[in-house]
Amino acid sequence: MILHPPAKPVRPYWHVDLKWICGILLFFVLGAALLLYNLNSLTERDRAVTLSATIVASLFSKDGLDDEKSVAEFRQKAAATPGEMVAPIEQFPWLTVSKQEVATLSPRELRLAIFSKITGPIYDKGLKGAAAQFTNDPAEQEKFAKDAALLGVLTKTTHQAVQRAFIVTAILALLLMAAVIYFSAGWGRAVSPAALLLAVSPLGALAGLLLLHPPSDGNAPLAALPSSIAQEIGGSLSRSYLVAAILGVILLLTALASKLTPKFLRRRGQKPSKSK
Repeated sequence: MILHPPAKPVRPYWHVDLKWICGILLFFVLGAALLLYNLNSLTERDRAVTLSATIVASLFSKDGLDDEKSVAEFRQKAAATPGEMVAPIEQFPWLTVSKQEVATLSPRELRLAIFSKITGPIYDKGLKGAAAQFTNDPAEQEKFAKDAALLGVLTKTTHQAVQRAFIVTAILALLLMAAVIYFSAGWGRAVSPAALLLAVSPLGALAGLLLLHPPSDGNAPLAALPSSIAQEIGGSLSRSYLVAAILGVILLLTALASKLTPKFLRRRGQKPSKSK
């Protein structure tokens, strides 16, 4: 009696269907998770306050954040002002900095230190809370909240909402990734997630590179962004999407190695036939 090896179990057809369904869902969820990861990082307090302060400082500094001329004039004015604190902006008499900061900080550092005193409270307390801290006049509070409406995006509340959304999408992405791997077969269990990681990486990586290295003609859609802001956002995008792409390449190489290694070992195990 001849014994035959047991037949290889046939893969259910619905596994293929579910793999594609989960893969398509994972493409969108993973893309959202990567975007939210960057937004979560950029809206952390230190980075968000600096980013918003840089934007405001750029609006008030037509010659750039490193311009020495206006700072030199302010230093002379500050030296002639009695007391240890001075108000750098006439419209905001409640906004003060120390004479030591005025004398020792570089123009860029001084500008960011000044406007961080506005963007910091906005981040912590929101527009209405910051306005109430700056002035007791309801009309002035309303005017401040209206003028600084754009800064109301970068707040602690926004960061917490983005963080929650990131956690949800990250968990969902992990579950979908597990499902894609489970419903795949053989070396496809490495190729399928690798292909998805490589599919979601190019757009974010390209956006990061464009921010880091904008066209020299200045006609890029985000050319109006201050260079330091563009570098900050571009660096964050490039790093995260590059990590995703590298992970995808590693999985592809792992799948290729798992497919070729058995063949290589079988060939090495075969003895060459002797010619007669």
